[in-house]
Amino acid sequence: MEKKRIIFDLNGTLFEGLDYESRLRFLLNCWGIEYSDEEIKRCLSAMIHYEEHYDHYTIDDYTEYLRSISGLKIDNNFIKYFLSRADILAPERIEGDIVDVLEYLSKRYDLAVLTNYFAYAQAAQMDHLGIVHYFSEICGGEKAIKPNKEAFLAACGAYKPEECIMIGDDPKKDIEGARMVPMDAIYYNRKGNINSSEEINDIKHLKYIL
Repeated sequence: MEKKRIIFDLNGTLFEGLDYESRLRFLLNCWGIEYSDEEIKRCLSAMIHYEEHYDHYTIDDYTEYLRSISGLKIDNNFIKYFLSRADILAPERIEGDIVDVLEYLSKRYDLAVLTNYFAYAQAAQMDHLGIVHYFSEICGGEKAIKPNKEAFLAACGAYKPEECIMIGDDPKKDIEGARMVPMDAIYYNRKGNINSSEEINDIKHLKYIL
């Protein structure tokens, strides 16, 4: 069936280099919250491992998990502030090839993002990088997180799964999850050798296969 919507993963696919540690320290300082290096380390680890314990994101769950693991004296208001400043986590610029590809694909397909984090925080990062206007929808982890089937179905929007294709850099969350729907998927294997026609290691290749 003809593809109508292309669904992109965000972190690791459209951009890399999120600086959580220095920004977390900066915002804690802004709030006058004392912290140790060990507490920072545990908080960053909790951010990574949250998805192993929850099937979606809520402010209450996220705050409680980070607080219980790290020992930091943070509350919901701090986490909301942290998320509202998500734009400063993003790198200063995005690769030119990615902008070129999005410009090309957006004229031929409806583009969406499927991310496991809070949608509005990711939108702020995308806006900071000047790419948010290419996408008609940003589906976040508030509904469900990858590789859960519900996340991919939500990202389809008004389209059928067979009219969509998922592009991501995580073989389990992005690729296996999509294929369980079932939905076609392209693995962005940016650091490895290409082993199949359903893999790319250069984002520019999307212009030639889609």
